Amino acid sequence: MNSQWTAPTHAFVTLFDRHYAARGVLLARSLGAHLPGATLYVVCLDSDTRRLLEAQALSGVRLIALSAIEAFDPRLQAIKSSRATIEYYYTLSPALPRFLLAREPGLERVTYLDADLYFFGDPSAALESVSDASISAIEHRYSSLWDGTAQCGRFNVGLLSFKRSAEASACLERWQTQCIEQCPDHNDSSHAYGDQLYLNEWPARYPNFAVIHHPGANLAPWNVRTHTLKPSALGLLVDGKPLLFFHFHGLRQMARGVWNLSLEVFNTRLDRVLKRHIYRPYLQALEAQIDAVDSFFGARIATSARDQHAPAEPNLLLRLKFLKRAWKGQYLII
Repeated sequence: MNSQWTAPTHAFVTLFDRHYAARGVLLARSLGAHLPGATLYVVCLDSDTRRLLEAQALSGVRLIALSAIEAFDPRLQAIKSSRATIEYYYTLSPALPRFLLAREPGLERVTYLDADLYFFGDPSAALESVSDASISAIEHRYSSLWDGTAQCGRFNVGLLSFKRSAEASACLERWQTQCIEQCPDHNDSSHAYGDQLYLNEWPARYPNFAVIHHPGANLAPWNVRTHTLKPSALGLLVDGKPLLFFHFHGLRQMARGVWNLSLEVFNTRLDRVLKRHIYRPYLQALEAQIDAVDSFFGARIATSARDQHAPAEPNLLLRLKFLKRAWKGQYLII
């Protein structure tokens, strides 16, 4: 473990609401398990999330109210009512590292994380290679079976790291302005898509920008077929290197114990290794955490802000559809 990636000079930051709280808790626990001493700031997107996390008292987790972020940059509050929920969440991405670098003068670097990441190893193994860079990102590394470069861009927002510097500050300010101007939850005619396509310009615009190349960093449905996965006594290897973190994008709970993995979107199939070593253990932990969240609130909470309704108990016809799609590898019954 490299101490430069732990407190007090470095912090991770993420954001989530009550719908993503179960994922967020798993993110925090997995990060703490593999990088002891790490600090994770969580921007609580609603009061329910703050109450839950205060009760959880997770080691290394510090809470930030959304109102503090909005007070830091009043432009956010000004456009909030005109944005769909998901679009507003995208708009907040640049604000988190900007806020922390301004509020915490002792921090030399802030690394943003999506809440649907889960750590299988120490992320400093990937971050050390870009420790001198002002700005760092990870390419999507799309499979040839699904190239989303035009739609989603070259880089993924799942993990972005910013070193305290004039260059990183300028990058974050420009990115924030771009997201405030527009942050559509679809690829539109202006070539914007959420917070992500804006990253395409970073290599040419910022001389001290670096790409994180570790194959075990940000393994995801869109790139898993570009790598060779092999179980070992030390854990899952990706092209011979340890799996560090997986991006569980697109998960949707269809019923208790039944998950749509959305792999077919990326022409990816659920093979034995993916099922046994990545998806099944994560989803088993996620369902247990979902139960804990529901118990805390005394109600079933939908697991995505895109779908405000928790899945109903399936009837016989739905169960048969679930089984058929599970057989095709689209759904996973855990």
